[in-house]
Parts: sequence; C-alpha cells; structure tokens
Amino acid sequence: MKIQKNLLAIVGVAGSLAPVAALAQGPASLVNISGATLQQNFINNAGSVNDFIDVNFDGLSGGLGTALLLGAQNLRGTITSTTVGGTLGVSYRISGSVQGVVDLVNHGRVFNTQPALNPDGTTNTLSINPIVAATFNGSSFVSIVSNVATATGIANVANPAFNPARSDTTSFLTNRTGTFTSIAGAVASPGGVLIDIAPSDVPSSWVFRVDAPAPTSRTWDTNPATPGYGDNLRLPTDVNGNPIASATNANRLPNLLAPGQPAANFFDPSNPASANENTIFDTPTAWAPVGLFTNYGTGRTQIQMTEIQHIYTTGRLPSGENLAALTRGATSGTRNAFNNSTGVDPSFGVGDNIGGVNTVRTLGPTYVPSNKSGSGDIEAALLNTRLGIGYTGAERGTTGSPLLTPTGLELLAVQNNHLGGTGFHRPESQLVTRYDNEGYLVGGPAVFITFGDPRAEAALDGGADWPAQNWDRDTRPLRPAGLLPTDPTFFDFKDAVRPATEPANTNPQMRNQAGAEYINNITRSAEAFLVLPGGSNTAFQPGELLSQLFVAPQGLVNLPSLADPQVITANSGFSSAVQSFVNSFNALSDPAYDAFNLSGIGPVPTRLTTGLPAGFTYSDGLVASYVNEAGINVSYGTALTLRNKISGDFNGDGLRTGADIPGMVAAWRERNGGPNWVAPNGTGLPQSQGGIAGAPGSDFVIEIVGDFNGDGSFTALDIRYFADGLNLVNGQLDRPAGFLAVDNAFGGNFFGTALAGTGASYENGDSRGDIASGSRGNTPGFAPTADLVINATDIDYVYRQFSPSFGGVANLFVTDGQANWANIDEAIGFDLSADLTGDLIVDINDVNDLVSNILETSIGDVNLDGVVNNDDLSIAEGNVGTNGGWAAGDTNGDGVVTQADVDFITSIV
Repeated sequence: MKIQKNLLAIVGVAGSLAPVAALAQGPASLVNISGATLQQNFINNAGSVNDFIDVNFDGLSGGLGTALLLGAQNLRGTITSTTVGGTLGVSYRISGSVQGVVDLVNHGRVFNTQPALNPDGTTNTLSINPIVAATFNGSSFVSIVSNVATATGIANVANPAFNPARSDTTSFLTNRTGTFTSIAGAVASPGGVLIDIAPSDVPSSWVFRVDAPAPTSRTWDTNPATPGYGDNLRLPTDVNGNPIASATNANRLPNLLAPGQPAANFFDPSNPASANENTIFDTPTAWAPVGLFTNYGTGRTQIQMTEIQHIYTTGRLPSGENLAALTRGATSGTRNAFNNSTGVDPSFGVGDNIGGVNTVRTLGPTYVPSNKSGSGDIEAALLNTRLGIGYTGAERGTTGSPLLTPTGLELLAVQNNHLGGTGFHRPESQLVTRYDNEGYLVGGPAVFITFGDPRAEAALDGGADWPAQNWDRDTRPLRPAGLLPTDPTFFDFKDAVRPATEPANTNPQMRNQAGAEYINNITRSAEAFLVLPGGSNTAFQPGELLSQLFVAPQGLVNLPSLADPQVITANSGFSSAVQSFVNSFNALSDPAYDAFNLSGIGPVPTRLTTGLPAGFTYSDGLVASYVNEAGINVSYGTALTLRNKISGDFNGDGLRTGADIPGMVAAWRERNGGPNWVAPNGTGLPQSQGGIAGAPGSDFVIEIVGDFNGDGSFTALDIRYFADGLNLVNGQLDRPAGFLAVDNAFGGNFFGTALAGTGASYENGDSRGDIASGSRGNTPGFAPTADLVINATDIDYVYRQFSPSFGGVANLFVTDGQANWANIDEAIGFDLSADLTGDLIVDINDVNDLVSNILETSIGDVNLDGVVNNDDLSIAEGNVGTNGGWAAGDTNGDGVVTQADVDFITSIV
C-alpha cells in the first residue's frame, strides 16, 4: 500500500501535516463548535479537516483518490485582521460536552450578535463563562490564566465569546453558506455567531436531565432518559462546608429549554416525520475510552467497579478510606461518560464535592479537588494530589504531554465485579475492543450533536447517496478483477461496481451547510476507512486520525445499551478488520497501557506561590520549594525521590497503615518546635516491585508525605484526616483506633479537645467525637470537621446521620434508623465521620458512645452538666413544639422537642 509514499508526498508539499496552500476558489465559511474537551486532540489536529469528500469542488480529495497527487489537501482557512482565505474557519470552544450542548440549545438557532461584554457591563450569554479555552483552526484565542479566561492571539474581545470572526448573516440565511468576517482587536465584526456543532463524549439522551416527579426518584444509579436522571439537587461546597449556589456550579444536568425559544426535542427514528427545526440529531463518531488515573501516592494499582461507584458518589471507598476523588464539572462529557459507564448517574458522581467549576491545579490555600473545568485541569491537579484518583481520556496517557511516565501518573486496572467479572483490566486496545465483563468498559459513545441532520445535504456535500455520486465523479479507471488490497496499485483504480443508491434523507437540514459538510467529511472518511483500515485512500484522512486517537464503534465486539449503559449488547456493526486496526495502531496499543509501572514515583507536587498574603509561608517555612530532612530544597515539578512515594508512609515500609502514626506525630513535633525527627530509611519490597527498600530517610519531605487535605502544609488537620479516614485495620477504616493511636503517640490529648461541662475527664481517643462545628459546615468525603469542643452540636450531628427525620425534614437516604456504609443507597446521604464505634455504621450506638463513654453522662442531660435533673426538664418543657436539637431538649434525635422528650426526662428525674 501507499501509506509511506503518501506521507512523503504530504511532507514534501505541505511540510509534515501542516495545511497545504489554499487551492479552494471562493470565500471561506465559518463553523462554530462548542463541546468536548476530550476530543480536542482530534478537532485541533489539522488532519481532522483534510478534504475527503471534495468540500471545495476542486477535484482534489481523498474520496476521489486525487489527494494522493498533492498530499492530503487541508480545508482550514486563514485569517488576518481584515481578510479570510481557505475553505473553512473552525472556531472551537473547548467547553466540555454538556456545556457545548447547552451552547447549542441556546445559540444554535438564533444568531448571537452581542459583544462578549454588553455595554451595560453584563456578560453575553454566549460568553467566556463558564471558564473555557478556545481555538480557531487549532490556534488558541482564549486561554485560561489564573482561573480566568483570557483573550490571546487573534481573539476579538468585541465578539461573542471573543470569537475572532462572525458569519455574514444575510447570505447565511439566504443560501446557508454565509462567508465570515474578521476584524482584529476590540471592534465588533459584522454579522453573528451561531453554534453549529456540539461534539460530545456521550449521546444527547445522556446529556439532559429528566426532572424527578418526587424526591425519592433521585437515585445515584438512575438510567438516562428516565425520571430523576441528572436531577441531583446537592450543591458543591467550599472547603468550609458552605454551599456554592451558582447555577454553573450545580451538579444537575441541563434541560432542553432555552430562554425565549421553543423547547428542543430528540429525533425519534420511529417517527421521523415529527422532526422539525428544533430537533436534535446525533451523528456517532467514535467510542471514547476514559481512563481512571491515579497518583502514585495512593499506593493503588487496581480498583473494583463497586469501589468506583462508592468513592465517586460519597468521596470514600467502601472500606471507609478517604482518598481524593477528583472530578470534572457537571458540564463535562468526560464526567458523564465516566459515570454512566460505571453505573452512576452523572449528577451523583460528585466525588469530594468541593469547589465550583474551577481551573485550580496547585496545592495551597485555594486547593479544591472537584469540578475541574477541563481535561488539562484535572490532570494537572491529579499530579499534585498525592491521595488522588481522577478520570480523563485514556488516550492522553501517551499522546500530547503523556501522563503515563515514571514521573507522571498511572492507570488503575478495573474489575467489573458488578457484572461478575473477576480480572482487573486496563484500557489497552484489545481489552477495550472486546467490551465484555472481562474487558475494559469505561468510556462513552462520542457523537456530534446538531440541530438538523448533516446527511440531509445534497449528495455531493456528503449527504445521502454520496458514495454513488462520488463514484460517478471519480476519474480513475475501473479496478481489474482479482486485484488485492495488498497490491500497491490497488488504489490507482476505483471500485469496479457503482455503490448502491442510498435512501433519500428528508430530515431537516442543519442551518449551516458548511457545518454539515464538516461533519460529513469526517464521517464519510471514517466509513471508507472501515472498509479497508489502513488503506492508502484514507491515509491521513479524518477517519484514520479518528480511529488512531479513539476507537471506531465498529471495532467493538459489544456496545453498551444507550437506555441502560450497564447492559452489554452485541454490536451489529462489528468489523474484525477495524478491531485488528485498533488493536495494532490505536493510541491504546502502546505498551504503556499493558501493565502498571511499579517503579514509577511521580513528580514533586507544586504549591501555590502567587497571590498569597504578605509574609505567608507553608508549614516548612517556604513558598517556592519544599525542604527534605537533609535540609536540601526540593523544587516543584521535578522527579520525586523514592522515599516519598506513598502518601502517609512515615515509617518507611512502603505502605500507609496505623504503624505510620508515631512517626507522623514525631514529624509534627519537629515542625512545631519539638526535637528533630529522624525519618527511617525505606524497607520492604524493592522499587521494581512497587516498594521503597533502601530509599534514604534523609530524602523524606514532611509536607509531601503528610499533606492529605491539599493545603500545602503539614498540620494537625492532616493528622486528624489520617485518624478519620486513612487508618485501616484489616482493610476497614477504624476511626476509634486511629484517634487512640494519635493520642498514645503524643502522650495525651493531641488535638487539645475540650469536653462539655459534664465533669468528664478526657481519655485518649476521645477526639473521635469532635465531628461538627457551630461556626462552619461539614465536608463529608473531603476532610473531617472539628471545633476542638465535644458538645451538643456533635450529638445532633450524629443523630442527623441516621434519624428518619430531623427538624421536620425527612431523611431521603436513611429510613430504618441505621446508616450503613456498605449500603451505597444510604452512604450517599450520611457522613462516615459520625461512626464513633468503628463498625462503619452510624446509629444509636454512636450516640451512646458519645454521651456515655466520652462525655460520661446520660441521655436526657440536655444541658450537659453531668446529671439529668429538673434543669433539663425545664429546658425541654420550655421548648415543646419547636424545632431544636439536644440543647433544646430533644432526647430522641428527631430534631423536634415534643412531649415524648419531656416524658423521657421526667421518667429519669
């Protein structure tokens, strides 16, 4: 075949894969895209717009076999301050799949003609918010700087979303082929902006929510397009537990409504005549595998699917271990694909649920783990989060700035135990394409979402019957009988038989013909590629590029049901030839995907160095670097030394266990004016087997190994985090043992916890009961809350976790009076920090432990003076009929003071 010959031609004519000189006649057309960050490696690649269907009718295209004469002709237009050339100008808002579809619904039917900032100072609804980057023909014109979208290059700040160009609305509305205009700087271009295409990692039915008819319809495992799907009302919070109420920060998915416009509707194949100008069409493009990456600091190499479900709905693993579950924002298609393919409603896939939509990547005072704006944001944040796991496109492990390096990240192998699978599988190409319970299942069916059907165009624009019409135009001679594809002259001929006529397509057309041509050029190329993967007629064409970065759906033996993604169905369009190509040439065929790199360590995390208060330092007294135990500064982003590999490993055995607590406390003393601590050398397994044997203790960096909450320092907050969420005993969290070990190592009350005035004396481990604060909220799944006093606030907080109702508000998750962490239906609704007895259950036994064992008093002692008497009775009697907790006289934990509470206290008095 001529793949090598074709490559040489392209290099010779165009300079590698850069666009060739514009050969098109006539003006260029603008295509506006808003959507998937996961697909940016494809859309921003020049090869995605190599001409396959002869968009510009110059007779040079892959489909006609004439691109081989001059290389793969590129359709990208050129743009200056006043002129436009080429065939297509592709403007791409890298907004995330769901936000892209929202942009399509809001701005895909009516031109937006307003500037990015309106004269009255308000923001255009097609704006730079939520924070998105953007490119024009692959070149950046909006970048993210310090969490702010910033105009760069050819951006025009007077245009919607800083777009460098607008369409000529007059010709656009007349003949659907409007040219575009550009004026640099801050002077508005004539015309308007219409979002034509929303590339999405998931189909449109997965994008939109279906409002719940009742609160109980909102469940963590609701399937797409069913009542309650995407309708989680839980808001993210800041690190102090304060809800972030902005609509763009919500976990809910959007609906199909657009202000002042008719509601959008889905195309119904069973009733095509019902389609109209408001009908949304999906054009399938690829299967987009999503990888679950881990920082080496977690010590994990594999994970069960039920563990994924648990940690991404609660912030903790089923064992109770509190790793950091990093997420994308709700408008991310990667988040949607990851959650739907793991059996979770994306609106419930909240992870730690801390932070609104953000681009924060570094540790420090502003660190938050959740709702990252883009793929690059979650990847960079994960490199810095030593306890972190997070998802992004699997192909990003080896493409672009590769993640799968010894100083980068690794992939967790996933066991499909929810479907009876027993093996642990990574997203290597052969496991992706088999797609069964012993394959790799995490990913999404990527599509282009549009108003109107791209295939409703004329045949020569890639619409219905393009293969036959293109065959008619093809001037190559008919292929002789018996000529095999392996023959180097095979593609010097066209097929001997004219392709069968395709049925007419009477669906509504897209508003922008150029947008339809853009899609058809890609999909027709992909279809040709499927006939003979790797053939020279499709070399360097969009279809080949698509199949290298992602996976052609025809390469999967099975596919998920769109109605229930956990149901695996046989793929009727399966092609063994495509599967073979994917297994051999896809990015996921790289050996880096075969096995976990046990020798890897990761990078030195980066801390925030700018925008800090005057005189601020981290706990090591530094800002611009760390310092190890030998007194040597350790620079951010450099290769991490072996002794620091496992987060929390203070005793040097290459593990994170309760045995690390004495060293942890000793390190804290060093940082707080105590004696210097000597970090042990590494013991256990050698580096080649994942261990740290022989690693010198002098390399140890306290703030790298001991910062669990991401604030860049090592403080008592991190020791509380360990006791509350990392102290596993026989594979299960044991909070009481963790707090007891901390106090024992310190020789007393490490946290300085005070007890309410019951007269009780503090005993080692009692700090397990300090779980709430009157001055700030709680952050379940992220970090424990405490105010250094154990009192009625803590008692009420325990009751709130398992009471069927509290203060007249029904508990939607726990209805049987016992909050069981093993039951995910209940676990999403309560805080495991309230487990004071270590059984991973929160119930009346934890109240009794808090009241009787820690505070050393009795139920009914509502003023916590150590005795139940008439003072308590008077308090209860004075509050009958009111909402109130323990301090108001509530003894049974329902948050309401009733006659039953009075009677209970009376029975004791």
